[in-house]
Amino acid sequence: MSMIDQFTEEQLEMTREGVHKRGEFIQRYSGIEYSITHFLAAATRHPAYSSVGELGYSVRKKEKQFEKIISMPGPIEGYNSNLKEMYDAFASLNEYRKFIVHGIMIGRNLSGKPVCFFSFYTHVNGVPHASSLELSISEFDNIIERAHILSLKVSKVVPDIVTVLMNDSDYPSE
Repeated sequence: MSMIDQFTEEQLEMTREGVHKRGEFIQRYSGIEYSITHFLAAATRHPAYSSVGELGYSVRKKEKQFEKIISMPGPIEGYNSNLKEMYDAFASLNEYRKFIVHGIMIGRNLSGKPVCFFSFYTHVNGVPHASSLELSISEFDNIIERAHILSLKVSKVVPDIVTVLMNDSDYPSE
């Protein structure tokens, strides 16, 4: 008997729905991360913000750079409250991101409530720890909606900010 034969049709359908929702989240989140990386790539080249270092690779490093930049004076400080709001929304999605993107997902029906259950291993001081996240379909939809709203916002705001940076007289001309 194959592993898939061990699941009920209802579990398989809930897992299919979860996979679809996972794809929706990843698509929206990747757009957000791209826009934020585009912003950071431009900002870290500007002398006013270059002290935060070269563009980070990990989400954690990008978050730290983003947080530092929005507290610094410079040509985009007029956008800082907007950027802070975007940063907070982005940070609030990251705890879900690691489970949704990297975790194994199983659709389940718990007491008549369809849920997506994610399992994921994290490392704390080099020691692996099993972690899990349970999302009802409505909670998953809410997270996707938050990512969608943020993706629309960053795709409108970030190009304006990058233009301000690149048009600033101190921006490197290479």
